[in-house]
Amino acid sequence: MNRVISVYSGKSNQLRIKIKEKLIKSLENSQYNYIKNIPNVLFCGIKDSTLGQYDVENNLILLNSKLINYDFEIIFNVALHELAHYITINHVSSPHDELFKEVCTNLGAKDGFENAKINITKQEKLIDKISKLQALAASPFTEEGMSALLKISELTAKYNINESCDEDEIYMVKLYEAKKISTKQNLLARIVKELTGVVIIKDHMEGNIKLLAFGSFEELQVADYLYDILYYKIEKEIEKLKKSNPNHYKGVSVANGFYLGVLNSIKLKQKQQKDGAEISKALVLRCEDNNLKATKLYYSQYKNVRSYKVKSNAKFNSSSYNQGNEYGSNLEIERGLSSGKSKLLLE
Repeated sequence: MNRVISVYSGKSNQLRIKIKEKLIKSLENSQYNYIKNIPNVLFCGIKDSTLGQYDVENNLILLNSKLINYDFEIIFNVALHELAHYITINHVSSPHDELFKEVCTNLGAKDGFENAKINITKQEKLIDKISKLQALAASPFTEEGMSALLKISELTAKYNINESCDEDEIYMVKLYEAKKISTKQNLLARIVKELTGVVIIKDHMEGNIKLLAFGSFEELQVADYLYDILYYKIEKEIEKLKKSNPNHYKGVSVANGFYLGVLNSIKLKQKQQKDGAEISKALVLRCEDNNLKATKLYYSQYKNVRSYKVKSNAKFNSSSYNQGNEYGSNLEIERGLSSGKSKLLLE
């Protein structure tokens, strides 16, 4: 499953609306005005070297969240580049061939934005300079701090850069989607929540039900990885259990019991470890903070969104619960996250 970790903030929400409106106008004023539906635009945590990409699987235009504080024309031209990919996805011999570049031009993209790589070093240097000036502006030396504040105002006004980079923001990733969310998937989500401090909700909009996780980008990277690796590991153990005694271990209650056992053992292990109480408290506070930000920046946009609960009528196998409890107490998870840096790309 190709998951997208998207970001929501007051500024990014406004930008997404503005970008999509301008993309629609660009289409209407081009030879592609027969296209009536275009992909949604999301700011997300894609790799640093990538400014944008068209996500074919999810039909989304993805923009790197670091672009949020860039000049709007840069952001919009990156979005035009990705819209051109959407238009030409089934008609080009290579991603950035002459046909693709022609579509970029017809849509009104500025020179350079039809290429696979672009140079926005000047903009990056300005943002870095503003960040340093912001630190200086907090200096206890009044004259020096005032000078820095004036310089920030000058640069942001001259180059149309938003210096406020610390506003509330929340990242979101869709962990799972189905017509019906099973008890074991709910329990797996609770395990991930216990380990990371993310907040998880059930989204009943647009047909299928979705489990959405909210938190910082780093928390969601971990949650994304844990959800998959834990599911793989636990399902393997359940299969072993069923094969060991097919007559006793059968039906959904076996998986339900095993997952519940793993959940309770992880809770207990957290309490028993050194500084366990402090860690648990910190995770609870993180979850509360994530919930407040999600409510403010995401939930408020929609209706029919609620926190999930395991159904009270779910069936649990007591023997598999004990097996899950034992398995969870000895559970080890391999590290599976990495990062790297390269040139700025448009995909």
